[in-house]
Amino acid sequence: MSELGFYLLLGLLATLCVTLGVVLWRRRGVPATAPRSVAGPRLRTAYRALMSEPSDREPLCALFSHRREGSWTDRAFAVDQLGEQPDDEAKSSAFGAALERWVEKEPDEALGQLLYGAWLLRRAWPASSTEDGDAELLARAAKALSRAAELDPADPTPHALAIDVATARGDEEVQARAHFAEVRRREPEHLAGHVALLRYLGPGWRGSREEMLRFVHGAVSKVSVGSTINALLAYAHLEAWRALRCSKDSRGARAYLDDWSNRAEVQASFARFCVRPQEGPDTIDAGNHWACWFYLTRDRANLQPLVTLLLQTPTRRPWSWLGAPERAVERALRYALRG
Repeated sequence: MSELGFYLLLGLLATLCVTLGVVLWRRRGVPATAPRSVAGPRLRTAYRALMSEPSDREPLCALFSHRREGSWTDRAFAVDQLGEQPDDEAKSSAFGAALERWVEKEPDEALGQLLYGAWLLRRAWPASSTEDGDAELLARAAKALSRAAELDPADPTPHALAIDVATARGDEEVQARAHFAEVRRREPEHLAGHVALLRYLGPGWRGSREEMLRFVHGAVSKVSVGSTINALLAYAHLEAWRALRCSKDSRGARAYLDDWSNRAEVQASFARFCVRPQEGPDTIDAGNHWACWFYLTRDRANLQPLVTLLLQTPTRRPWSWLGAPERAVERALRYALRG
């Protein structure tokens, strides 16, 4: 078979996989409600209780208490969504002060150290950042996360966040991979941990597109259909596109989205997921990244099954990379529903 014939056959197989996956997804039915989001009434109530006078930590402790064995990815998503609750600078500072008082009063409380470390990381290195983070805040974040890991040895969440600390301050790759090994030892398919190492290895930070994709292909090859780890291909290609865009290479960024092999790879990953899709917080984050890629590549057929999820549980990342996240999601929905 000629090289051209091989690539044509590969493209045809990818198209067939996508078609089958979407049919299976639709036959199962896109959930009438999106997968349960922890960023719901209970989380908002717990946040308000923490911020009240006097501060009440019990609702927050209760919310996180059952997000343990078997629900570690739920716990990571809850930590991320809690960080989204303060919607301006003043509220974020007040939230950080409340967490600082918590760890000062109860230094041996793992959850307090975890949430404080996550807040410090977010403060030092915002999700939209393209530069290294604040060194002093990152050192404090690393200390809090290390303490959280000591106090709760079973939890992979502090190790996943520690990978982002390594990325933000330019630690050696061996340190990032050591934290990733700790994540996988506790939860082999921990999406947040995989995404954190993907980001470290990516072209926008400490590695290259080739290193990032080598890691992603290896991770995806180890999981079954239905696993949200399949979505790493969407995360990786979005990171590669963003790196081109941030380097002011608009032509290269557009060409990257137009590259049929990149499109086919993400389509095939979505098809593998759709065969037997997991439901849970991971699906929310993974679905938003797939949806963003399909919107950018003008792939309406694959974007449409994700409309319900976008309507109910949009996430700040990756939509903030397209400007105001609410408006970016609105544009994506308009495009999806136009057909």
